[in-house]
Amino acid sequence: MLLGGHLVVGMLQTFRVVWISGRYGGGKTALAYRLAYELLNSGFSRYLLSNCRSVWRDDPRDVVLRDGRYLDAVVVLDEAGLFLRTSRDADDFLAFLRKLNVVLILPSVKPPAPVMRMLTIQRVANLSAIGLPVWVYEVSVDYARQRGRERFAWINPSEIFGIYDTTDVPVDDCGIGDYLYSHVAKLVERAGHGRSKRFKRVLEVEGSGGQPGIEVFDSSAISDAVEQFTSAVSLLAGGHERKRRR
Repeated sequence: MLLGGHLVVGMLQTFRVVWISGRYGGGKTALAYRLAYELLNSGFSRYLLSNCRSVWRDDPRDVVLRDGRYLDAVVVLDEAGLFLRTSRDADDFLAFLRKLNVVLILPSVKPPAPVMRMLTIQRVANLSAIGLPVWVYEVSVDYARQRGRERFAWINPSEIFGIYDTTDVPVDDCGIGDYLYSHVAKLVERAGHGRSKRFKRVLEVEGSGGQPGIEVFDSSAISDAVEQFTSAVSLLAGGHERKRRR
């Protein structure tokens, strides 16, 4: 049972992407599947796609589009920070999430690309040490000028145990990125867009599979580095301001 969970579910439906951070063995994937359950149980999502073996996981080939366009899928990518490190890595997943009705849940020790960290969740307390089966989480929003923090609790987290394979070792997205990108390309084509030279170059680069001989300047890595540097400077400035007020 999620106490106050309606807040984070509402944020998920709005932001479409959440990074669940924390240490190894800290229940990140467990929460990811619990949140996925909330979306599935409410009818907001109809399918669960994941790079982690699970009794709930659907085969992308079994997905039937609603109204010929909506995937209605919640995607759980375990340890996403290993393969979604830059904005360019994230592009296949972030394109038209709302238009396809897709939600991304990223439980990962290593941070994913900055563009995927507007909404983050981290466990801040494990009350099992005092005999209470309760995990407490903090949700943080950092988007444009929006800043906010909320808390919720998961009562009896063992309810999700056995749903996914804790011994699985996902090191990539198992082709889910390509699957989503194929639907984006179809959506764009049906809408009569994507005819510009720039878009065609993007398709050619994405379709090259990173083959030798095709050199692409990846500006996303520089953009990510600048964003991380800016965030660090902002944090340092905030800390200095607090000290000066004292």
